[in-house]
Amino acid sequence: MKKKQKRIYINNEINQMANHQDWETVVFKSKPKASEGDAVRKPQVVGSPIAKIERMDNSDEKLSVKMIDNKVIELIKKRRCELKLSQKDLANKTQVPEAIIKNLEQGKEKHNPPLLTKLQRSLGIKLLGQNIGEPL
Repeated sequence: MKKKQKRIYINNEINQMANHQDWETVVFKSKPKASEGDAVRKPQVVGSPIAKIERMDNSDEKLSVKMIDNKVIELIKKRRCELKLSQKDLANKTQVPEAIIKNLEQGKEKHNPPLLTKLQRSLGIKLLGQNIGEPL
């Protein structure tokens, strides 16, 4: 066979293999765009963060952040002084940044049960639940 005939033969074989595919061509179409007047909203799941944010935006009530009780703050200060610990020493002992202890004693820290658990172990007094201020 000559080269030209050989090429044609090979090209014909390739075309035949390409023509027996098991799938059809699929064309993806884009979704029709909604006009400005159409208010298309996706249904929201009740527990989704977006639904919660929308409820907060639509409500008139003010949300408040729970801060640590003043009684607990005074107990922490008093016990820290009894143990003759500085704020830095207490921070090192509880393995938290010193700024958190300062903010806590100034009443600027939010209610944080894991932090209070660490503090009650370090100070040896109960700061959560009932019987606040009693020894552990």
